Amino acid sequence: MPTVNAGTLEKVTYEILRAIGTPEEDARITAHIIVESNLTGHESHGVVTVPGYINYVKKGFIVPGSPTEVVQDEPTYALIDGHRNFGHIVTYWATQLAIEKARKTTIVCVGTRNVRHIGRLGAYPEMIAEAGLGGIICANSGGPVHNVAPYGGAKGRTGTNPIAMAFPSDFDGPILLDMATTVHAACKVTVYQRQGIPFPSDWLIDSEGRPTTDPRELRKGGTMRTFGGRVGYKGFGLAFFVEILAGILARNGYSRDTGSMDPSEHLSNGSFIIAINCESFLPLETLKREISDLTAWIKTSPPAEGFDEILYPGELEARRRKERLASGIPVDDTTWDEIKQLVDEYKVGTSLTSLT
Repeated sequence: MPTVNAGTLEKVTYEILRAIGTPEEDARITAHIIVESNLTGHESHGVVTVPGYINYVKKGFIVPGSPTEVVQDEPTYALIDGHRNFGHIVTYWATQLAIEKARKTTIVCVGTRNVRHIGRLGAYPEMIAEAGLGGIICANSGGPVHNVAPYGGAKGRTGTNPIAMAFPSDFDGPILLDMATTVHAACKVTVYQRQGIPFPSDWLIDSEGRPTTDPRELRKGGTMRTFGGRVGYKGFGLAFFVEILAGILARNGYSRDTGSMDPSEHLSNGSFIIAINCESFLPLETLKREISDLTAWIKTSPPAEGFDEILYPGELEARRRKERLASGIPVDDTTWDEIKQLVDEYKVGTSLTSLT
């Protein structure tokens, strides 16, 4: 498996995005968010997605450079229409707006609609935490994506409906939770297929509602499961409320019978973003100190059988980012070949070379 310098991979991604008509600033921000996913170990939302994005641009499903329009704007909330632009750039600007507003008050909500895939959800509350605030975000798929069965159901009715939240810390990265309300993110299927990793038996169900380890069943009417196993109603309950927040309140569209609508064309990763000015409650340094104290206490728990240590939420991502900045990002062979093809097709100037 090739290993690539993070800066090189980000530059190549930027140049490909520029070649398909993405404005310079949009391409820079989007490429950074994409490659940050690889740095944190979330290959499912990293450069593996780029060939698909380019295909969607060619089909007109993504419209690079579309305006990010603020259609409602009040001191404590806003609603943004992305006009089918890359979801990364729309959500980035929505997050920046939430930060700006929250600094003037205490709690702000910003909704986004009519956007494409926004990548790793955790990227956005991370930005909020880095600004010294607390952040929460959830996202749905706009209505036509039905690849997740409700608890007790045999047919898909929602998307993976992820949730992420982060708070500032004195550690290498923020305290960060980033999770789908399913057992796994949808893009994990692609990653596992390409890396040849076996599928666990509790991930998927086939079109008849039976457990399966065959990812091909997803294209034959199979679905993913909400997380929780025997208590999967917990994941399902969270997914339901994400539909209300990111789908209904944000006016992005909620899961329903959309007839013959093509999910690939009409997917919209609309989101509901909450930014919290923690200094309305206590000084930022006190917050960080008490988070450190809480974390230290949690880590004193003796590891259970099969575990070496207790990790705080976001610790694994922080470690991987440090490691991969130093030693490079591994890219599976199929994705490597696809990116190389795009480099050749668009005559990208930066050479994509492996460190290994």
